[in-house]
Amino acid sequence: MIKVRTAEDVAWEMAAQGAGCCICFPPENFRNTYGLTVTPLFFPDGTPVMRNTWLYYRRERCNTNLKGFIAYTEAAR
Repeated sequence: MIKVRTAEDVAWEMAAQGAGCCICFPPENFRNTYGLTVTPLFFPDGTPVMRNTWLYYRRERCNTNLKGFIAYTEAAR
């Protein structure tokens, strides 16, 4: 059984359970408690691969859970 503690743990937990592999952009404070092989990605010139997070949603559908998720992602910047 896969037990997930937080939403961002889904891919790591699935990979740890043998359900495949993942390419993730973990936070700087990520602790590898899953025993996974973690390899940083770099461009040929040596700069690290970075990404932006985009979130599209309808304001009329913005409930308490979505507001919490938005606040969480904005705080992680």
